Amino acid sequence: MTARSPPSGSATFFTSSVKLIAEMMPSPNCSWTRAFRVVPYNKNFATRRHVDAYVTEHRVSPRIAVEANSVSALTEIVRRTALATVLPDAVTRDHSYLTPVPLSPALPSRGVALLRRTGGYRSAAAEAFAELAVESEGAVGPDRP
Repeated sequence: MTARSPPSGSATFFTSSVKLIAEMMPSPNCSWTRAFRVVPYNKNFATRRHVDAYVTEHRVSPRIAVEANSVSALTEIVRRTALATVLPDAVTRDHSYLTPVPLSPALPSRGVALLRRTGGYRSAAAEAFAELAVESEGAVGPDRP
C-alpha cells in the first residue's frame, strides 16, 4: 500500500517578481556573472529552484560563494560584502541599501499561493489568516508599496 498526499486546494494571490540584488551596480559593460559572486538560498528553497531553472535555461554559470538559509542572512551578507543574491521584489523594497541589477533576459515572475488541505480541519487562526490573505490579495505584490 502506498501513502498518498491528501487532496489539497490553492488560491493564487499575486504574481511576485524576483531580482538580482547587490549593494552596488556593476559597470555597464560587464556581465553580472563576471561582476559578482553570488550568495543564493540553499537548495531547500523554492526561490533557489526558480533561479537554478533560469541559469540552466540561459546557460549561465554564476560563481557561488556561499549558500544561506534565511532572508536576513542574505541581506546582511550582501550589505557587508561585494556579493549579490536573488530575492523577491517585495523584500528588496524593504532594504534601501539593496540595488536591483537589471538582467537580460529578466528573471521570470512566479505565483504566490495559499495551500490548504481539502476537507481537513481548519483552526480559527487558519481561517482568519485565509480571510486576511483574500482581503489583502496582492497587498505585497509588485504594484503595492
